[in-house]
Amino acid sequence: MRGVGRPVMNDKQFHEDYSRIHEEKKSTERSLGIVFAVACVVIGALKLWNARGGVAWLIAAGVFLFLALCFPIALRPLNLIWRRIGQVLFSITNPIIMGVVFFAVLAPLGLMFRLLHRDVLRLKKDAGAESYWWQRDPPGPDPQTMKNQF
Repeated sequence: MRGVGRPVMNDKQFHEDYSRIHEEKKSTERSLGIVFAVACVVIGALKLWNARGGVAWLIAAGVFLFLALCFPIALRPLNLIWRRIGQVLFSITNPIIMGVVFFAVLAPLGLMFRLLHRDVLRLKKDAGAESYWWQRDPPGPDPQTMKNQF
């Protein structure tokens, strides 16, 4: 019953492909090993600088770098776990961040505009208006310049 009563998003009738099915770009095991090696070097250097020992971190960095360059397939389980952790964190933090942006920025801004009786988008109906078109002064560009926009 595909496409009955609603448009199918990847049909040829649309200019663009609106389907949400796409292959996600995955990081390679080699790049994950290099990133972990760099992170371990940074942590180890900071621990050595603070005289708290950091040799274990530098050894771990060497192991990650060796595996990344010589046997990257050995890092596949770690890559899968790391990717899953990232997906879980994204599904938790994204709604929280968007909610904070909405309630801390957009909602107070909207309330302020309502209190000041500002209609920035000009959404109020004007019974006496002949048209809602805005007259430009000076007029916009020549219509011939808009033929090949892309």
